[in-house]
Amino acid sequence: NANEFYGFSVAAEGNIGVVGCIYADGGRGAAYAYDLTTGALIKKYQAGASVVGDGCYSVAITQGKVIIGAAFANANAGKVFVMDMLTSAEVTLTATDAGAGDVFGFNLAAHQGMLLVGSLAHSNGRDTCWVYDLNSAATTEMMQLHPPDVQTGIRFGANTAWSGNTAVIAAPDDSPLINNVQTTAAGSIYLMRPITRPMPLTKVAAKGDSAPGAAETNFNLWHDAYLNRDGAIAFASSLT
Repeated sequence: NANEFYGFSVAAEGNIGVVGCIYADGGRGAAYAYDLTTGALIKKYQAGASVVGDGCYSVAITQGKVIIGAAFANANAGKVFVMDMLTSAEVTLTATDAGAGDVFGFNLAAHQGMLLVGSLAHSNGRDTCWVYDLNSAATTEMMQLHPPDVQTGIRFGANTAWSGNTAVIAAPDDSPLINNVQTTAAGSIYLMRPITRPMPLTKVAAKGDSAPGAAETNFNLWHDAYLNRDGAIAFASSLT
C-alpha cells in the first residue's frame, strides 16, 4: 500500500529472504518471508505484541527465526521482536539500559543464532551495540559493545554486519584524524572480535562413576571422546 515503505530493509539466509515493511497495517510494521527459489511468499510476520507506531525499521533471519527491529517503539527507545518460523513462539528483546530516543533496533545483523542490535544514539551518553544469544532463554543482552576509543555521538551501530566471529559496526558520524587532519563526520568502521557465546562446562561422567549396564562396575581411565554435529557424545573408558 502507499507510504508503507516495503523493502526498507532486507535479509537472507539460505533460500529464505525477508523483506521489511516499515508502516504496514497502519504503522505496526511487518516482515515478509519468501522462498528465494520460487519467489513464493512463505508468511507475513508481525509480532502479536506490536502496536501502531512500532514500525519495522530492520529485519534479520537466523536459524529459523525472523527478527524485526521496532526502533521507534516505547518513546523511540526501541525494541526487537524475535519470531520462530516453526513454532510461532515470540520473544521481545529490550536493552537493559535503554532510554527514550535510543532508537534501539534501527539496525540488525544475525549469524548462527547470535543477534547484533544497533541504534542511533544512547541516552546514557555512551554509544552502544547489544549482542544477544537467541538460543538462550534470556531476553537481556549477552554483552554490550562500545567504541574502544570512548567516542560518543558518532552513531556507532547505525549499520552492522557479521563476519565469522567479528562484529562489523559502522559509525558514520565519526570524525577521525586523516593525515593528521581532523575530519568532520568522515565516518569509520569498527571490527570487534571475537564475538562468541559462553561455552558452559558440563561433566558427563568421571572416574569412579557407576558404569551403566553392569553391576558393581565403575568407569576407570578415559580414552578418546567424540562429538557429532547433533551434539551426541561417545567416549571410551576402561572399567573397574
